[in-house]
Amino acid sequence: MTKFLKFSVSGNEQLVPCNDIQWLNKTNNTTTTVVYKTAKSLVLTHGAVTDESFLRALEANVQKCLSNPWNIVSTNVENLPASVTGIAVG
Repeated sequence: MTKFLKFSVSGNEQLVPCNDIQWLNKTNNTTTTVVYKTAKSLVLTHGAVTDESFLRALEANVQKCLSNPWNIVSTNVENLPASVTGIAVG
């Protein structure tokens, strides 16, 4: 069953797949890349965060999403230290 993280981006809900994530990478202070086992990627643009707190919070949200029961397919993203302002295919 495919699971999704639900982001609020400029008032619109965006779904990001959680399955088959190979790694998360802090590209710089305002972007984080989600790389999948298929070698496809998504780039999350967010407010500036100088430490690893955005990456760690995103990891926690992915773990929560994947550990939910099979009938809960999307999880609202919570406790990020900065708002996501854009999601793009990398």
